[in-house]
Amino acid sequence: MLNTVQTRCPVCGIRQSALPKGAPPPACAQCGWDFPIFLGTDVVVRAGAQQRLDAAQAAWRAQRYVPDLLPKLTRDSFETADEFAARLAARPWCVGEAELQKTDFDVESGRFPVTFRNVHEWARYRLAAVIEPHLNLPGEQARMLFQQAAVWPVYTTLSSTDDRIELRALMLVAGDAELPVRADEPWSPPYPPIHRRARAGDRDARNILGWMYATGTEIARDPVEAVRWFRLAAEQGSAAAQCNLGLCHYHGEGVEYNAAEAANWFRRSAAQHWGKAEFMLGECYRRGCGVGSNVAEAANWYRRAADQGYADAQEALTRL
Repeated sequence: MLNTVQTRCPVCGIRQSALPKGAPPPACAQCGWDFPIFLGTDVVVRAGAQQRLDAAQAAWRAQRYVPDLLPKLTRDSFETADEFAARLAARPWCVGEAELQKTDFDVESGRFPVTFRNVHEWARYRLAAVIEPHLNLPGEQARMLFQQAAVWPVYTTLSSTDDRIELRALMLVAGDAELPVRADEPWSPPYPPIHRRARAGDRDARNILGWMYATGTEIARDPVEAVRWFRLAAEQGSAAAQCNLGLCHYHGEGVEYNAAEAANWFRRSAAQHWGKAEFMLGECYRRGCGVGSNVAEAANWYRRAADQGYADAQEALTRL
C-alpha cells in the first residue's frame, strides 16, 4: 500500500530530497511520479491509488528495459569522461537472453544454471568472461519462473574508467522481478600480458594490443576496444597507431565511417614517413575520400610509399 511519507520514489526507486514532515514531495525528477497523498482509509480510494502505482511501475519498466536499444560505446567529441560514464550508467542495457537449465537445478543450494544465447555483438567478449552463470532461487520460486518461460532477457549496467568499459552487474528480468545473475568467479576479461604494458602507458604496447583486438589474435576480437587502444597510442604520436586508427575510420570498424577523419590520421602518420599511411593517403586522393579528388597528389603519395618499398604503391602507380 502507499505511504503518506516517501523517502524513495515507489516507481523508479530514486531517493528523494529531504522534506519537512507532512510536506508532500514534488514530482520525481527521474520518472515524473507525483506522489499523491490519499487521505482517509476508503478501500476504493486506496485500491485506485495502488492501481495507478502499478500502472506507473509497469510503464517505467517498459521505458527502462528496451531489448533492442544498444549502447554507444564510443565517447562523443563533446562528452567529458564523466559525462560518458554517466550516460553508460544511466540505464540497463540488454546483453541477450539467458536460458534456464532445469535439469541442472540444485534444490539444496538453489543454484539454477543459465546459458547465454542471442548475445548482442558488443557484449560477446565481455560475457565470455562470466564463469558458470547462475541464479540463486528457492525451489518454489525457481519452479514458478521456469513454468512462466525457460528463456528471459538479461540486462547489465556498465561502468567506464579511462574510457574502458566493463560490466557492473547482470540481471535476468522476468516481468517485474530483477534477478541477479551470479558467477563462480568475479568476471574480468582475460587480458594478455601485454595489457599491463599498455595500461602503464607504453605506446607501442597500446598499438599492438589494439591490433590484437582488431584481428582477434590471442584474444577475443573486439573492434571497439581496438579503436580505443589505437587512439591512445595515436595521440602519443605512434605512426603505426595513427595509420591503424585511420584504417578503422576508413572501413567503419569499431567506429563510425568517417572519410575525413581517416584522411586526417593517414596524413599525421604519413608525416612520419609510415609507408602504409602514405599509400592510404594516395588512395584517399585518388578516390576523393575525405579530401578532394586529385590524381597528381595521389601519385605523389603513392611514389613516397613506393620509395619505401611498399609493393601496393608500386602497383597503384601503374594504374594511374
